[in-house]
Formats: sequence, C-alpha cells, structure tokens
Amino acid sequence: MTGKKHSKPSIDGLQVVCSNLQKKYPEKYKNAYVKISYDSKSEAKAGAKKFDPSHAQKPYLCRWCCFWHVGKNNKITVKEQNFVVPVKERLLVSEFLIPDSPLALEVQKLELEDFFPINKDQFKSLNGYIRNYRNLYNMDDMKIFSIQPYARAVAWMIHIVPQQPIFLKDGDFFAFHKNAGNYWIYRPKLFSDS
Repeated sequence: MTGKKHSKPSIDGLQVVCSNLQKKYPEKYKNAYVKISYDSKSEAKAGAKKFDPSHAQKPYLCRWCCFWHVGKNNKITVKEQNFVVPVKERLLVSEFLIPDSPLALEVQKLELEDFFPINKDQFKSLNGYIRNYRNLYNMDDMKIFSIQPYARAVAWMIHIVPQQPIFLKDGDFFAFHKNAGNYWIYRPKLFSDS
C-alpha cells in the first residue's frame, strides 16, 4: 500500500479524493480526505471487503496517481466497451503516466500484435471523420485497432487528442469525445455512414 491513509475508503458527507488530484486543485479539495492508494488490484479488493461489506465499492485504477483506489460512481456503466485507436508506428501514452506504476504496467499490456485489425473499408464514416479532424490522419498510412479496456484510466492514458484519439465502437457506429471519461459517463453521440 502506498500514500497517506484515512480510516475508510469513503466517508459519508465528506469528499475523498486522490492525493494527486488534491495537489492539482488545492483550493477545491482543501477539506477533502485522501484516498488510500494500493499497489495491486488484489490489495484494493481486500481493502474494499474490509471497509465496505455491502460491496458497493470496487477497485479502480486512478489516472491521477496511476495506483489503485476503491470507490463507486453510479453514473459510470460497467458495460465492456470497444474502442478504435489510430496507430501509425507505436502506441502513444500520456506524459502523465508514471513509469513502473500499476497503471503503466496495465498500459504496457496493450501490445499492438494483440489487437485485432479493423477492416478499413467497412468504416468509411470513421475515415471521413479522421480526415476532417484537423487534417492530421490519412487512413492509408495508419493502422486501426480495436481494444477492450477494463479500466477507464487505460483509455485516459492513450487518448491523446489530436495526435492519437480513441473512438468508441458500437457495431458499425463510432463516437468521439475529447474527454475520455465521457465515454463512460454520458451516452455518446454516434455517427455512421447513414
């Protein structure tokens, strides 16, 4: 376990936030408690079981500190989601990814050879959208892959707009948000060939 602890993963009526988020916005979170940071998902699961017998809280990777926390967010769907990522030569990662952290290890598992290539001819709408997005992308010289992230933080770390955006794939439909978290919190506006 790492970081400063408090007595419970959540405290009724009080904000509990990641220590790095508190540092970034000190005025906003000056009265907040600091979340426990765990080195592994198994440690976070044990912490959730200890502090929350109702199992309402779940382990999740934090994009702010790149470690595991325990928490809940009723606005976020648990449905598995597929994403399409344009990759030219190598997968880009955010400068905020802390090397050798639990999140960095999870991002490293996204090896390109393990991705499933997308048939570019099937997705003309995505082609046109990418071409129109600041004219940065040419479908002929890049690879398109589908991934199934199991943690929002992984998507945060590879959603580098405009250099490497990720697109939510739902059948033949695609959605784009500048904020990776919006793929979970809001129902995205989808677009297709029609």
